Amino acid sequence: MEELDLAIVGAGPQALTLLSYIDEHGPKNMLARTRVFDTADWLAAWHRQFATYKIPMLRSACVHHPDPDPYGLIRFARQEGRSDEFFGRIGRPSTELFADYCNSLLDERGLRELRTPAKVTDVRPLASGGAEIVTAGGTWRAKRVVLATNPVRPVVPPWLGNAWARHGREPGAMHSKDWTAERHGEGPVVVVGGGLTAAQIAAAHAEAGDPVTWLTRRLIKERDLDVEPLWLGEHLGKFHAVPDPKARVSMARKARGGGSIPAHERNELCSLIDSGKIEHLSSPVDGLQRTGDGWKLTVRHQGRIKVLPAANVICATGSRTHVRYESLLRRCRSERPTRRAAGHPHLNRDLSWSDTSIHLMGPLALAQVGPACRTVIGARIASERVVESWGGNVNRQYPGPT
Repeated sequence: MEELDLAIVGAGPQALTLLSYIDEHGPKNMLARTRVFDTADWLAAWHRQFATYKIPMLRSACVHHPDPDPYGLIRFARQEGRSDEFFGRIGRPSTELFADYCNSLLDERGLRELRTPAKVTDVRPLASGGAEIVTAGGTWRAKRVVLATNPVRPVVPPWLGNAWARHGREPGAMHSKDWTAERHGEGPVVVVGGGLTAAQIAAAHAEAGDPVTWLTRRLIKERDLDVEPLWLGEHLGKFHAVPDPKARVSMARKARGGGSIPAHERNELCSLIDSGKIEHLSSPVDGLQRTGDGWKLTVRHQGRIKVLPAANVICATGSRTHVRYESLLRRCRSERPTRRAAGHPHLNRDLSWSDTSIHLMGPLALAQVGPACRTVIGARIASERVVESWGGNVNRQYPGPT
């Protein structure tokens, strides 16, 4: 059985950020005994999502990325002659620039070869400390484990769930996680949801020539980041000062609020709406029914019932996380039970599960990291916290508990 200092499950942006912080600020030689477990290549799911939605730029500022140096991406762009790939008032990097920068970090820091292409099937906390990582190819023992996974499930509104129950998962009525660009040209499209994903899908169909109706519960909310900038400073400090994890979860969920759209994408949508390529309605959905080869969506608009025929109905209503969604925590839940709030576990300050050396990054760290926990910013906040707890010399950029 191979012995490791650190085992990380997941090879996405959260893991890359953590490894960059370890390399820069962590205990000496820690990376020499570190392995990352993921069947997919580095950032594969991230690349796939951006390609599916044809996302041209990130929803983050130029100083938000996996490198501990906030100006690393800016410097990389200058060296490559690509400074024109920052956009808007916060310098949003292009998708290609960000991807190339992440690849440069993997190569220059020697992180790429740390990945073991194996699926982790079990994580066993040990009474003596550390944990065992079980894969089909063998078992490893690690002093520390980090789950840098994304245990979320789509939020399916009742009207879509009821339609699935009556008609089955027939083509055309779907959650946005199942949407692909190949559905263009099939007829009228209804997109439901007020966030960036809904906007991207609506714009993609409109630009392909499909008649599009976009339904939101309220007027479009403009916001460059997932959360307001104060949540990376003043508000984050107040958040950590609240002793009750349940109250922190409530604060974080309220801070995220409903869907919002950055200024660039909002302006593009407004142009499509003004040109008649998209009809925007602030109308709640009453129901969805199958009609021949298509669908009929019933909404309440200006006090009247309005029927919208559609070949495709795409529900971009986000996702939800819960500790039960992460199967690798089943032993922690049964052997080292801890309290939770709205499905989020009460973690220690170093993001470890109670009475274990198993740490969580990403959505399950909401109560400790804050409302940006799923983003690259959240990965930086979490990495600062975790590496510091391991004896690293971290210069914190984000407020947190002392």
